[in-house]
Formats: sequence, C-alpha cells, structure tokens
Amino acid sequence: REFVKRTASYYRTHKMADATLLAELDSMSCEPYDTVRYAERADVRKLVEMTETYAKSPLLPRIYARLIEVGRYSKAEDLDSIHLVWARRGMEKCGKLDGVDCLASYIERKEAPMISLSPRHDLTYPGKPLKFSITARNGEEVSFKISRLPYTAASLPRPRYIYDQKYLENAVHVKTFTKQLKPCKAWRTQTDSMEVSFDRPGLYVVTASNGKVVSEPQMVYVTRVRPLILNTGEELARVTAVDAITGKPLTGSELVALRYDREDERMYSEDSLKCNKEGNINLPPEFLGGRFDEFALKVGSDQYCPTFNLYGHRAYYGSNNKGTATVRVYTDRAIYRPGQEVHVGFVAYRQIADSL
Repeated sequence: REFVKRTASYYRTHKMADATLLAELDSMSCEPYDTVRYAERADVRKLVEMTETYAKSPLLPRIYARLIEVGRYSKAEDLDSIHLVWARRGMEKCGKLDGVDCLASYIERKEAPMISLSPRHDLTYPGKPLKFSITARNGEEVSFKISRLPYTAASLPRPRYIYDQKYLENAVHVKTFTKQLKPCKAWRTQTDSMEVSFDRPGLYVVTASNGKVVSEPQMVYVTRVRPLILNTGEELARVTAVDAITGKPLTGSELVALRYDREDERMYSEDSLKCNKEGNINLPPEFLGGRFDEFALKVGSDQYCPTFNLYGHRAYYGSNNKGTATVRVYTDRAIYRPGQEVHVGFVAYRQIADSL
C-alpha cells in the first residue's frame, strides 16, 4: 500500500494525470476492509474528490471504465450519481475511441426503465383493501390495470402456466387508474405502495406500467371462503367452508375433487360432495387415498377459493390401520443393581377421533 501511495505521489509531481488516477484507484483497492472506514463512506468521499480534481483532465476510456467500478458493492445511493458523472464525462471527452462502449452500456443499464408490482397477499376478501408494493425507475406516473380472468379456482390452469399470453388474452378489463410518483433522477429506484379493493369474488390480474415497460402480472384470489380441515381419525377427515372474516360455517358449500390432465395442462372435476346442515363435509376414505390431485371448495357463485390437497389429514396414510394405538412403558426405578428385580408397568390405549 505504501508503494502504491508513493507511486501516485511521483506521478502527481510529474503531472501525469492518467497514471496518477490509476495509482490512486490502486491505493483505494489495497485498503483493508474496515467497518469504521465503510461507515464514514471513505470511498464515496474520495471519489467525489477525484471528480473535482480531474474535472478538466483528458483521460483514457479505460480510466473512466475503472472509475465506474469503484465502490460497486457499496449500498450508498449517491455512488450511482458519481459513476454516471464519470461515464457521461468519458462519453463527452473520448468521443469514438475504443472502450467508450462500456460507458454507454453502463448509462443505459442504470437508467433503463423498470417497474415491479408485489401484493402483500395473493388472497383477499371482497371489498377489503389489498396493499401492493411498487418499485419503479425512470418514470413519474404509474398506470395500473385490473382485469378479471374467465376461470374459477377449479378450472384455473396450473400456476406455472397462468401468465402465458394465451391464458391472459381472454381476461376482461375491469378498471384502470394512475398514481403519481415523486420526481427523482432517472437512475434512482424508488418504492411506493397503493391499496386496491375488489368488489366481487373472482380471479383478478393486476399489472403496472410507467409508459415504457410493463410489470409482470400479479394474480389475486378474491373470495370470502376459506377451508377448515380436521382429521377425525379412522382414515376420515372433515372439511368446513367458513367465512374468512367471521369464521362462521357457510351452508350450501360443495367440495369438488380434481384430477390433473398433463396433456391439457388443466384440472378436471371427477367427483363432488355437499355439506350437511351444519356446513360440514365428511370425507370418506377413498377421498384421502391419493386418488385425486387437489380439491376446490365453492359456496354458491363464489368458486374462487384456492385449490388445496388433503395430504397429512389422514391418520394412517397408505395403510389400513384404524385409529391411533399408543403404548406407554414404565419401570419402578431408573437405575438398578446387578441381580435386582425390575418391576414393569404398561398403559395401552387406542384413540378414535376424540374418544378413548
């Protein structure tokens, strides 16, 4: 490190701008990582100083390319602005010299328009606001488009295919609205949020655009139905459709058993069960034996509760045993002497549902 510093001093004395700057950059890269030095933003302050010192010095393109790499692993936001100053200065002073392309690509990459949309949840209640997080760059106005998919939860294609254009082209437009973001530099990434409410149950797709690029579509299930699943023993289970807010059972519910067709890449209904007067759907053993891939729960016109499976809700999955048998073994002492008599006791019980 001392050698590099002396080299930089020698070049500075002889007014060799390119060599001096390269030596100073080497000196910065030789400095060991130090928490205090990082917290004091030494690299940023040094880079600002270089920007002022070499403002009028003609440098080679490779020097500018080296400058925009300084502190690239730092999270300081103002580093991007300093790097862009160097990149534009290099474009201006070096013209069409070899090596300028990397500066142009750096500017293009840093100022490329970007927007992403992320919902807090992909499942919400009708009329209840759902918060979306927005991340955007190089744009001051964001336009949001909400569309309704012509599917129910049972007929919905598998999640990995839903965003294909062939599944989105039949979506029905619901509404569009805009949101103003805070004015900022083109290279700066900013975050914001918004709340959207959906008036009626359905499957919706939300996209955002800043006029230059469009975000990936985000799908939202809007339904008041939630499944409550209980293992009742004896290879049986019970499903109850409840209201997502009140938790009360919903009468008139129906459970649809689905089978996945790999050729059509869709789910097809193969069987169904309706609830009793209490709103419970008691499942026979054949519904829990792996015969079906997933299940859909619907209550009247609300058919948008996400599909689910029942793996793990069977007392003895894959066997014909009934109930739960348990045996406890006890001894009168923990340690015995050689030849001492051991007294052993057993407690055995078999549990079926909530009875013994």
